[in-house]
Amino acid sequence: MSLTGWDATKKYAITIAAADVSADEVDFPHLLNIGATSGKTALDVTAIFTELGASSLKIAVEDGDSGNQCYVEIEQWDSVNLTAQLHAKIPSLSSTVDTVVNLYYDSTQADNTTYVGATTTVPAQNVWDAYFVAVYHMVQDPSGTAPQILDSTVNAYHQTTAGTMTSADLVSGLIGKGITFDGVDDTSTTASADFSAMETAFTVTALAKFISDTAGYNFLWGVGNGASGSPQGGGDYNSPDYVYIGVAYDDARTTDLLIDWGVYHTFTWTLDAGSIYAYRDNIKSVDSNAVTIQDLSAGIIKFGVSGNSANATYDCIMFSNVVRSANWNT
Repeated sequence: MSLTGWDATKKYAITIAAADVSADEVDFPHLLNIGATSGKTALDVTAIFTELGASSLKIAVEDGDSGNQCYVEIEQWDSVNLTAQLHAKIPSLSSTVDTVVNLYYDSTQADNTTYVGATTTVPAQNVWDAYFVAVYHMVQDPSGTAPQILDSTVNAYHQTTAGTMTSADLVSGLIGKGITFDGVDDTSTTASADFSAMETAFTVTALAKFISDTAGYNFLWGVGNGASGSPQGGGDYNSPDYVYIGVAYDDARTTDLLIDWGVYHTFTWTLDAGSIYAYRDNIKSVDSNAVTIQDLSAGIIKFGVSGNSANATYDCIMFSNVVRSANWNT
């Protein structure tokens, strides 16, 4: 079978193994990192770029053999180096049965603008459910025209950079591109907005690499206005090798999780039933921190906080106003 109107000889079946899914999910934004060595089986799918070149919108992702298309965000499409990062909204992800999606590519097709788009387009925004507050893939030039760092969600909480950021701070990341902050004066912020939905629950997940200790708090992110009770996440001040959990001007606490300088990890912070927890690569910290979150109805999302910015490379960072399961934090 094939998706109506698409050539079945120009598709790749992509399997998401049930063993890699900790619990069933719906409307899951799955990363398709494609190139010469794609996925766990290192599948060569560069025929896609041979066929399409730079015509990235002539693709479709089908939910199994259902005949139904998935929404797709194109994070990056590099037809020179034959790589791309796509995010597809999978309607149902099973922890008991392998999930299969079909990736079609055909240069004779019209641009698939109903279901596929670059960041900030409607189909790209449709990938991210209503619980996402902001999603940053960190692939834009931080020295470009403001706002430089784009939010993938419909909320459009784009960020404007400050400090001494240059185009050289856009670097190769673990997956695609990333942006390096110098830990001195590099920052980026959204405009003031209502983030009150994060006062009772949140999940912040960052794929990042801490580069060196800045002799302060090595903050990756903050939400609020910097006053007492503003949630923040990064490395600790007194024990800089460890992940920090806390809020501004309150009981800051060091966890048992190492930052592991110079190595990419997935760091996650959750606010669950009044306490903040931290994870590194889905390993939960022994420590938690009971906190009181301030009024976030007129706050900002900021990278590099109150002069205590981390010297780090951000590959991506996502904010949700619910506690996500482990599947979402990898």
